Amino acid sequence: MNLSWSHLLKYITDPDWWQGVGTVFAVIVALGFYFLDRLRTWRNRPILDVTINFKPPDCHHIPTTVKDVHGSVRQFDAFWFRLTVKNRGKSAAQNLEVLIHDLQRKADNSWQLLSEFLLSNLVWTHIAQQYLPMLLP
Repeated sequence: MNLSWSHLLKYITDPDWWQGVGTVFAVIVALGFYFLDRLRTWRNRPILDVTINFKPPDCHHIPTTVKDVHGSVRQFDAFWFRLTVKNRGKSAAQNLEVLIHDLQRKADNSWQLLSEFLLSNLVWTHIAQQYLPMLLP
């Protein structure tokens, strides 16, 4: 392959060649901006920590009695928990919702899934709603 200056000059002065180079360069720059934005978003995301203290005032066991629609009295154990949710990330977390999707009971030194437990939304303590609009870091 014999490349001479005049052969190279033919490509450099060709507008189609510059158009191709410009297109490739524009695609590389656009992809760079896209991935840099994704990386910045990932680095600045909210990071949530959830903790619970299994002692009062964060945890209470309350035996409860209720009357059903047929008039019979039923007694059951109610447990009240207060979870602490903190945002240790770099941006605000928005529209937070806390769900309990399963419940386990410790019996005979093993944990057993309670099949009668239904998926439940928890309520935020100070606003008495299921969704918290924003949690700042």
